[in-house]
Amino acid sequence: MEAATTITWEIATDGSGTGRATYSTSATPTFITADGGKYVRAKITPRAATGILNGIDYYGSWVLIDLATKPFATSVNVSGITEQGSLLTASYTYNGGTNGVVTYTENTLGSTYQWQTATSNKGANTTTMSFPDGGNAFSKTIRPTINEVNKYIRFGVLAKDNLAAASTSYVYSDWVGPITLAAEAAPSATNLTFSQAPTDNIVITGSYTYVDANNDPEGNSLYQWYTATSASGANKIPIPGQNSKQISITNAQFGYYIGFGVTAKALTGTITGTEVVYYNPTIAKLARPIVTNLSFAGTNTTGLVGNTLTGTYSYTSNGSAGTESETILKWYTASNATDLGTQVGSGVTYTPTTSDLGKYIIFEVTPKTSTGATGDPVRIVRNGSTQILDLTAQTVEAAYSLRKLRAAYTGYAIQVRRNGDNATQNIGFTTTGTLDETALTTFVSNGNLSPTNSGTVSIWYDQSGKGRDVSNTTPGEQPFIVTSGVIEKYNGVPTIRFVKLSTSNIAGQSRLFTLTGMANITSAIGVFAYTYSTKYEQYDGVVSDVSSNVGISGNYQTTYLFGFSNQGPFFYKNKIASTPATTNISPISNLNVIYTESYTSVLPTGYLWNGVTIGMDRNSAGRNWGGPISEVILFNSRLNDNSYADVLSLQDAQMLYYLGK
Repeated sequence: MEAATTITWEIATDGSGTGRATYSTSATPTFITADGGKYVRAKITPRAATGILNGIDYYGSWVLIDLATKPFATSVNVSGITEQGSLLTASYTYNGGTNGVVTYTENTLGSTYQWQTATSNKGANTTTMSFPDGGNAFSKTIRPTINEVNKYIRFGVLAKDNLAAASTSYVYSDWVGPITLAAEAAPSATNLTFSQAPTDNIVITGSYTYVDANNDPEGNSLYQWYTATSASGANKIPIPGQNSKQISITNAQFGYYIGFGVTAKALTGTITGTEVVYYNPTIAKLARPIVTNLSFAGTNTTGLVGNTLTGTYSYTSNGSAGTESETILKWYTASNATDLGTQVGSGVTYTPTTSDLGKYIIFEVTPKTSTGATGDPVRIVRNGSTQILDLTAQTVEAAYSLRKLRAAYTGYAIQVRRNGDNATQNIGFTTTGTLDETALTTFVSNGNLSPTNSGTVSIWYDQSGKGRDVSNTTPGEQPFIVTSGVIEKYNGVPTIRFVKLSTSNIAGQSRLFTLTGMANITSAIGVFAYTYSTKYEQYDGVVSDVSSNVGISGNYQTTYLFGFSNQGPFFYKNKIASTPATTNISPISNLNVIYTESYTSVLPTGYLWNGVTIGMDRNSAGRNWGGPISEVILFNSRLNDNSYADVLSLQDAQMLYYLGK
């Protein structure tokens, strides 16, 4: 039967016990400043109520009494299940030394820790542990191994502050334990992954963490690589012969999800665990070829319909094996730039038909190698559509064409006068946005009663939404749309043919005009050809103001073929090169797509446009146009200043539609 056990605190001048003396018999002695630098230890004397009363004294270690200026730890504790493989966690309260005035915080790396084992809860055979599982001097957790079974464990703290001041000795927790043997369990593998996304011609390496609750060392764990049809492992199939940590991906794995499987095996205890498989979240891809620089253009200048388009591209192996072989070339048409479209051809060339007018033309290339590696398909989409004003956000002042320029436009293209009886009729568009040629020929031929009738344009409707239609009520001044029963076409596309007479009389010269007030017009894009048979040393106007000295025309005074009259130097940006005349205007034998702009962003006072005349320069006799004018679009700002990309996209769309290039 136990009686009251006595605790005696002894104090000495060094760690060897020199000059030791009894300091206190209190369970919790209080030290004073004068004790700083001395050593103290506890002596415990167990006592029995009967029999031999006093047991053998037990002495603790001598511990230095730190000065109050140094940091120290209190409430040191270890919690957790004292079982092999279970996590033990240490905690403590940090107390900063006052350093006379200021109390400093704990070191940013933390104080230094120490784990110890003993063969009894009295500290017999105390040994400092190494830190398992990659631990270090700042580890507050530990998992006991088989080596700690039947032993006791405690945690010690050597407190440090952020100025590197430290306690002189460790403060320890009570001993916990003994550590018991964990229930026998099979090993397992966790944290499976592999080094990089699987592509061909590379080696990937699997990795994992081996875990055994009994700390049995790893034996010869088993590895297996798989293919599957999903990232969750559906329909997994072992890859024959691939049972090491590494695998070289080949064509055979292309298109599958790759899995790395591990069956953990221990040397002792329960030997074999359950297989765990990790699947990469993306399918295996071959190193595949790529194509760039896609383009296509016509092989002649006969217009889009019937003009053979030839595709071009650049092929790059991109690390894939083999050479280019059986690359897939396809042609599509679509109603807009984002549609996948309908395939209309294959191979390097395609010849558009009338059904392709008003649509987008798409050239698609899918590169392939002689080893079977197939790259991603790449497309170039060019706007063969009629609705080109939907490509730009620039302000349009007026827009005239024989095709529909805006999807939202609901009006007609032109009003036509029949020469047999002077009857007129509005002619609109087909569902693809092209001129309704059937309605046109039916009207002009009077239901085929007069198949050789001619028709002239009395109104050319403005598609800008501003209502600036151009017209002419004088039959002899109206340009032709049908001549002797044949629709006027240039490069296979309907156009309006203006007539030029070398005379001082305006009568008999084609023009269309309006007196509707206009804003400043500082740039224009047009599609036209000059076909007058002789050189003409004057301004021949495509479009101009009705009354003021402003026009867009050829200019014999400059090296620029087209520009704004009296606003030089003039600018034109033609994606199809023309040779400017130096002293006179040479006939233009091919249809041209030309963008021109004024020299100044805003024309000077007095150059506001009062109206529009198409086919003549500033209402001057003998300066009218001789030849086709297919399209004219007028802007109130210089697109070069705002968005030259608009110029390029509009010109590209016009060239494809009118020239097939």
